Amino acid sequence: MRRGCYSGNHQVVCETSSHDLRSLKGASGMSTIHAWRIKNEYFYQLRSGAKKLEIRVGYSWVRKVKKGDLIRFEHYDTPNTFLVKRISIYKSFESMLESEDVDMILPGVTSVEALKILQGIYHKGKEKLHVYVFELSHTSPERTYVEASKLVEDGRALSKLIEESYLITDWISKDYPNHLKHFYCKYVPGIFLGKRNIISCYIGGKIVATSFLKKDDKECKISTLFVNRGYRGNGIGAELLEKCFCWLDTSKPLITIADYKACQFAGIIKKYDWQRTQVLARGFYNKHSREYAFNGDR
Repeated sequence: MRRGCYSGNHQVVCETSSHDLRSLKGASGMSTIHAWRIKNEYFYQLRSGAKKLEIRVGYSWVRKVKKGDLIRFEHYDTPNTFLVKRISIYKSFESMLESEDVDMILPGVTSVEALKILQGIYHKGKEKLHVYVFELSHTSPERTYVEASKLVEDGRALSKLIEESYLITDWISKDYPNHLKHFYCKYVPGIFLGKRNIISCYIGGKIVATSFLKKDDKECKISTLFVNRGYRGNGIGAELLEKCFCWLDTSKPLITIADYKACQFAGIIKKYDWQRTQVLARGFYNKHSREYAFNGDR
């Protein structure tokens, strides 16, 4: 039996499926998503764009993949859906390596080394199934930004945003021991007073980034800005910042950054010309790090 399921406009097909797929007509608006497995190093090369060609031999589930289908790699939490732009078929690894750019298959590896690696992965005899080359292009899932200030009349949606935004930042309690109390005693009530806001980014229904903001007569401040590690480097932080600036009415809000995290914000600090205005001594928030204040005094 075929192991698979339908989700929205996509048909998900696992690589262990053995039953033939019915043909999907383009007019139906459906594209097929194939769930594959891949080694860590190759996945991250694909993810970064250094590697663009994925090599497989012609197992039955490989032969079902068509140009225009999508491939999603299992066991990776980061966005990992790839569009199949081209499929080429060769009789052997040797003939494939003569025609394809080896650096797009195994970056930094020679053709001789690539042949040994591929033959090590697919033991003798597997080439009889033919060698399939898939040119892949990473697709960017739709991002949704949700603001607490716009949900004050929707208790269910607001409660969900509040809970998920706290949980994704709970780890910072090691730097800010009062994070839990401050969040629920200051930020949540402040949303209803128009003095606080939470703006979070969702991808595929999952929260991946958040920001906690304060705006009153005394200061405009970004209290928390966090992007999940697996989603960094995709412009989410920049988009989130722009939305923060819009609500705060300034691109130079007060923000404090722990000394050991300053390098992570170097690009942002330079881009927006943030000025370091104060150094807070150890003990202000915790005993193991100092805080740098930008664009104002704490």
